[in-house]
Amino acid sequence: MKRVVLLGVITAFCCTPVLAGLELKQTVVQPGLSLRVESTGYDGWTDAGVYNLEIKDSGIPGLDGIKPAFCIDIWDVNPSKFAEYDPVALGDAPDPGAGPMGAIKARHLAELLDAWWNDDLDTNIEGAALQLAVWEVVDEGSEDPTQYNVKTGDFFARSGNTSINAARNLANTMLDSITSGSSYSGYLALTNHQTDEISALGKYQDYVVRVPVPGAVLLGMIGLGVASRRLRRLTSAA
Repeated sequence: MKRVVLLGVITAFCCTPVLAGLELKQTVVQPGLSLRVESTGYDGWTDAGVYNLEIKDSGIPGLDGIKPAFCIDIWDVNPSKFAEYDPVALGDAPDPGAGPMGAIKARHLAELLDAWWNDDLDTNIEGAALQLAVWEVVDEGSEDPTQYNVKTGDFFARSGNTSINAARNLANTMLDSITSGSSYSGYLALTNHQTDEISALGKYQDYVVRVPVPGAVLLGMIGLGVASRRLRRLTSAA
């Protein structure tokens, strides 16, 4: 039986590009602000804004290079040097312990990003506000969009200077635009491998990026990438 399964997987690889892992590191958070947040797993100062990532070896047309992203887990640390990541569907991220967020929150997150992640997002207050809103959607225990609020709840940002307070207010305005959610096929989550050697610091942050290829094509590539990793585990165990 194992030989039949392996033969089927190998045949699929010969006909379709395989999406394996990729490598990325974080460069700068810009535009954005430094502020203090509290969540279910973190309490302290952090940079909130657009996370600019350097991505390589993704195998996804248009994804390699410097790409904007937003962090989807406040609990982990940023990779300042290249680390291995898996591309997965947004609802399947972040990694266990912090997630996965599931389809409902992924739809809410997609609606939020559809409305606010555009070329007009160019000030530090706007960058910080959208990142705060992203963290709120992912980290808030409720799936009711009327409960999203970055000033209270499971995740919240502490008040601060004029810019920080403006970012908090704008984040709540952004969250108020979420209704029933929308398709998240236009977005891709990048999740850190379970086996990265960073146990002393915790795992690396997971991110959401825009999909550079049609969603149906990308989902097929992701599926084959997962099959590829399973194949490697099966052959190494044989």
